[in-house]
Amino acid sequence: QATADADTKLAPFSTMPAIKHPLSNLLSEMIGTFILVLGILALGTNTITDGLNPFLVGLLIIVIGMALGGPTGYAINPARDLGPRIT
Repeated sequence: QATADADTKLAPFSTMPAIKHPLSNLLSEMIGTFILVLGILALGTNTITDGLNPFLVGLLIIVIGMALGGPTGYAINPARDLGPRIT
């Protein structure tokens, strides 16, 4: 049996915002992506503890998700989330 609801079809391929306010959601995603890129670039200059960098990146992603993941569903990766929304 085919599903007629477009949101149900999209759910396995991308996240759906909990709050339907596009400007607020866009701002939240921009802030999350900026913090992620800035954090990774800051860790790139860290030469003292190279082996700890993957753990710190994972911790950074968890912190961003906990802080900003509520409105948009933890979608700080545009490659994973933006494509299905456009098509």
